[in-house]
Amino acid sequence: MQRLLRLGTATTVGMYLLLLTGSLVTNTGSADGCGQSWPFCDGDWSSVATFIEVNHRLVTGVLGIMILALSVGAWRAFGRHREVRLLVIASLFLLVLQSFLGAAAVMWGSPPAVMATHFGVSLASFGTVFLLTIRIKALATGSEEASPSRGGSARNGLGRFRTLVNVALVMTLLVVYGGALVRHTSSGLACLDWPLCNGQVFPGFTGAVGLVFIHRLSVVVLTVFVAYMGHQTRPFRRERPDLYNGSIIALLLLVAQSLTGWLIVSTRAAVAANMLHAAVLILYAAALLYLAIQATPYGIKYPGRPLRAVVE
Repeated sequence: MQRLLRLGTATTVGMYLLLLTGSLVTNTGSADGCGQSWPFCDGDWSSVATFIEVNHRLVTGVLGIMILALSVGAWRAFGRHREVRLLVIASLFLLVLQSFLGAAAVMWGSPPAVMATHFGVSLASFGTVFLLTIRIKALATGSEEASPSRGGSARNGLGRFRTLVNVALVMTLLVVYGGALVRHTSSGLACLDWPLCNGQVFPGFTGAVGLVFIHRLSVVVLTVFVAYMGHQTRPFRRERPDLYNGSIIALLLLVAQSLTGWLIVSTRAAVAANMLHAAVLILYAAALLYLAIQATPYGIKYPGRPLRAVVE
């Protein structure tokens, strides 16, 4: 089981690196490094763009094999658990969909809608592998602890928190898609200052400026919501420090991710700033996914007192 857990950890880290290499492809304009050929490459092998694109495809192929191996191992070891089966199916489906969208982006000339969807699906693929690894750890170590769902104010608070996390995940997906559209439509510098937009508090909702403004506004709404979500863990922070501390980390990462947005504007969309923006976003998504599974009976046992001891 430890071998399977190590494979899950390596695959999760690999998916994180895959998302970063995908961001590098986008931010260096290397998406056309292989022309419109897929899965083979019809590019200039002496160019940097071709080198970046080819390496991204190689990493994708290796990760595909690792996800397949992880899925087979998880199904064989813990296939009797319904949630494991669902995560395995989701991981394989998203892997295929991610590959299809990558191929479509190459052969169709990288349309913004396809590229934005490709990033969102890739992030979801990372999420399913991450959740599957957490579930494998809980089952392999026997450390899972069922979270009560009925009775007592603490239990009701945990149920509300679970709902808030799910809403935050949906909101995050919409914000991510909006940000990907901003990037893939080359609208990132439509607003040349931050947090204002060209010196205006309200620049309107039309054109490239409107797209950037909507994205910024949605990030503000999401940040307030995540702060409120974390506040709901205060009544049971002693019993569930994993949720309390995890909420703080998620909020800090979201704020940091917003600040990297300022860095993109101030550096006029430098590649390093865009890469940092993506790197922090993925970590924030991982923190939110961790909270999502820990708020269910399927997470890793938390270090605090069992919640039922408080209720009883």
